[in-house]
Amino acid sequence: MKRFLSALLTIIMSLSLFSGIASANEIIKWSKPKTAVYDQLHPYTLNWSGDVLDRGGLILSTMEKTSSSSQADIVINQYGAMGANGIIKLGNEDLEAETNSNVSGFVNSVTIEKGVTYLVVLHDGKFAKIRIDRFLPEQGISVNKVFFTYVIEEERIKESVPDNVITNPQEQLQPAPSEEGWTDAYEVPFSLYLSLNSSYATVYNKQNERTEYRLHANPFLYEGRTMVPLRFIAEALGADVEWNGEVQSITIINKDTTIILWINKKQAYVNGRLYELDVPPMIKDQYTMVPLRFISENFNMKVYFNSGMILITDTENEYFENYDNSASIVEEPETTANDTSVFYGKWSLWVPGAFVADLPIYVHGAQAGWIEVSANGTYKWMDLGKVYEGNWYDSGTKGQIIIQNGPLDSNWTMRMETGDSVKIYAWGLEYKGSRVID
Repeated sequence: MKRFLSALLTIIMSLSLFSGIASANEIIKWSKPKTAVYDQLHPYTLNWSGDVLDRGGLILSTMEKTSSSSQADIVINQYGAMGANGIIKLGNEDLEAETNSNVSGFVNSVTIEKGVTYLVVLHDGKFAKIRIDRFLPEQGISVNKVFFTYVIEEERIKESVPDNVITNPQEQLQPAPSEEGWTDAYEVPFSLYLSLNSSYATVYNKQNERTEYRLHANPFLYEGRTMVPLRFIAEALGADVEWNGEVQSITIINKDTTIILWINKKQAYVNGRLYELDVPPMIKDQYTMVPLRFISENFNMKVYFNSGMILITDTENEYFENYDNSASIVEEPETTANDTSVFYGKWSLWVPGAFVADLPIYVHGAQAGWIEVSANGTYKWMDLGKVYEGNWYDSGTKGQIIIQNGPLDSNWTMRMETGDSVKIYAWGLEYKGSRVID
């Protein structure tokens, strides 16, 4: 019976929090609707794995454009993607309908749909609702103008909670006492809830005590992996963290498990055994970020993901999608020489599009110039009418080279996908390339 209740609790708890059920909070009152037009759309793909507003956007309150990520509220690009500090799709909800402020499941970008309303987190932490009325052209792979109607948060009113409403979804699952009193000690599953690009976290410990946290750094996606602030995730899982600034190593100790990682290195040790990570730990906004799944699962935790929400728990939950592992065991480090000659020659580039929201349809991007890699360690790269010239070098990872000082004055990783296709990426932006055959 105890196992059954524990499993049942995990399922209902997860379904409740993942679907947005939470304790009563405040009701948002909205301004009168206004109509607007967004033109001069962002020409690139959005920075999905980092700050989608890194090149600025639109200030809703003044309808002015800004290049400051800290002042911008939304950005829309020519591929029909809208980015913000947080977005939730509300369907056909009326713009002036009251909204509960205690919501979850935000993502940082969506593909806009005609007639759909979105709840958006503004740069000052307030909310807005935006309804996409139409966009031009309505057919094709790119957009040059978006017409929308919006309302902005005016005030919040405390919501009263009736006496018969259970505000903690776990309370209703506590076992009832027998006639002789409590017959069995009862523990609930440990559960830690996070959201991508959100600074809020919720922890339920084994005694069913709920604690809310405000993170210093938001979880984000990087090359398909979820990165989380090291110290918070380690201490939430009961581990100790040691930092060696001289060699930039991180040691995480939890009972009989010791993990050692290094900043910007893909090698890691768990109890002396070498692992290869898909993505390395990194410093972002002065905070150390680590791949969530690798840390959690090596401490015997389960990780589940659902529409931007993340659950870390000590109990299996078959109702949520389980990622692929973010690391695989290797017996020895990779020592095979990198054959960089496969990159030599000219490559035609394009910017990939994105998947249409909630549909398995891929909208292709646009042509984006070319790059030519020479055997003498130099390159030429045509991007948006400008030619960049510089040097490239072997990254030390098989099938990759580094393009120095390319667009955005940044170093770009060029990775071989197949013999005739490459991927070039940096800062969450990416190009696809195909070999030019003379």
